[in-house]
Amino acid sequence: MKISLLGITGKMGHHLAELILASPDLALVGGVTSPSNAVKGQHLYGIEVSDALEPAFLLADILIDFSTPQALQNHLEQAIYHAKPIVIGTTGLESHHHSQLTKASQYIPILYAANTSIGIAVLSNLVKIAAQKLDLEYDIEIVETHHRHKIDAPSGTALSLGKAAAHGRQVNLDHVKVMNREGKRQAGDIGFAVMRGGGVFGEHAIRFLGDDEIIELSHTSLNRRLFAKGAIQAARWLVKQGAGLYTMQDVFHDNI
Repeated sequence: MKISLLGITGKMGHHLAELILASPDLALVGGVTSPSNAVKGQHLYGIEVSDALEPAFLLADILIDFSTPQALQNHLEQAIYHAKPIVIGTTGLESHHHSQLTKASQYIPILYAANTSIGIAVLSNLVKIAAQKLDLEYDIEIVETHHRHKIDAPSGTALSLGKAAAHGRQVNLDHVKVMNREGKRQAGDIGFAVMRGGGVFGEHAIRFLGDDEIIELSHTSLNRRLFAKGAIQAARWLVKQGAGLYTMQDVFHDNI
């Protein structure tokens, strides 16, 4: 399977390139960076890094995108034009970006995940089940910790876990999420707490707090290589799918 990386010069891009080169069934055929990146025009991992999208799309069977939200629309347009599936792990997407993903998925296979860890897919499933089984006497709080350089807060992963909990309770997360804790807690709220510091790759804990017990589900990422492994697993799965918008949950359910 031939893969091009969008955002190859980022931290995730390096991990992905190393894993692709170490896999005998995979080939790295393209790598794209921003026009202002100093690495543009240099050879990296056996290919020339470019700011041109078309060669990367022409050569690849599938694209993996860990770049920026600002580049998303252009990447989706190229993917549609060349009829290529694309895995997107870019974080910090806003509502209009999700609308772009939904529209593009009518034409091509897209897998979007704020966190490409299979472990997070498993955790999301457990959170949904717990929220289904535990009534409103159990308050839900989601606590996440990331390194000091992370921009978005709460993380995309924390929000996806909140959606899993809301889905379990058959409510819309936007109607029950609480980002700033002031005053008395309301029944049914799903609260988010954010911590930033050090070099933490990612810690997420979902707590169901009752009067007599606390149930906690958690996940700790030990390095970014975890996300690269998940993205490649997602690419291997997505290349066989038809048009649609998929998640890591789909990959997880097809592998159990």
